[in-house]
Amino acid sequence: MVVADGVHVLLGPALVMLLFRSGRAEPYPVAMLSAGLPDLDRFLFGPLIDWGHLAGPLWAHRGITHSLLVMALFVGLAHQVDEARAGAIGYGSRLAADFLTGSVRLFAPFDVTAYGLGYDWLLGSAVAGGFSSVVLVVGIVAMARRERVDRLRRGVRGRVPVPERATSRRRVSEAAPDAPTADPSEPELD
Repeated sequence: MVVADGVHVLLGPALVMLLFRSGRAEPYPVAMLSAGLPDLDRFLFGPLIDWGHLAGPLWAHRGITHSLLVMALFVGLAHQVDEARAGAIGYGSRLAADFLTGSVRLFAPFDVTAYGLGYDWLLGSAVAGGFSSVVLVVGIVAMARRERVDRLRRGVRGRVPVPERATSRRRVSEAAPDAPTADPSEPELD
């Protein structure tokens, strides 16, 4: 299950990158966080169920945290930091992936019926992982390239060019060994 969790967490940012092509950094961690939040039920409610403090399908894995109601609450929180779309895509991608590879209680707490298609979770995780990896790598390379192009357009270069003066002095001194050379400690005036 750890592999599936990692893949699902990457699926949110990959979809944000694919759908919005945002050059800003903020949507990606929000999408990653929101894609991971539904599975907190294992850590929050699991021990309480084991100790007998909670019971029923509402609190089980893929229970209330995998519902549209909790998704709407989280998207409302993400809206407070102007990242509602990234929150919705991240959380929604997790619900969709779990719907495809198992079942979720989409309408909890009003209806605890589990809905899903039940496809093989290993195959689903492999497809989602491959898709996410390709989209993220291509997207990051494209963002880096776009940033470099923008810097070049603004006249800021990533590398420090060799000054023409140094090469021209060398040529002058090689051509005329008797010619006086400038003191390297003094700044040159153009």
